[in-house]
Amino acid sequence: MSTVRDDICEIAAEIGRGSDKAETIKSPLYRRALVDVAHGAVGDLIWAACAADVRAGLIGWAIFVLVQVLNVRNGSSGRDVNVDFGTTMIGFVAGMTGSSWARALAPFGAALAGYAYRRTWG
Repeated sequence: MSTVRDDICEIAAEIGRGSDKAETIKSPLYRRALVDVAHGAVGDLIWAACAADVRAGLIGWAIFVLVQVLNVRNGSSGRDVNVDFGTTMIGFVAGMTGSSWARALAPFGAALAGYAYRRTWG
């Protein structure tokens, strides 16, 4: 198992590599971090939809759940779905606080929480 330092070096190498013609992300760790950041942002967007109109928020949650079900059917692990839901909830709760700081930092907090979950129980 790699150390946290190795993981940081892997992400830094991926960022430092820049883009190539294929525009591919080679590091699975970096790819999952980007997905976790996106899920944190999605949670905040779902909260914004709920605040504007409850039906819109419920539709947002329904779409999110549908995508997760399709991910599992396409071979995604249950662990990844759990992390996806947890990171989305971080963004959702941050939106509930009403703090612009919490909403801005939630995606990055979600990425750290996802990393910690995978490192500890994954």
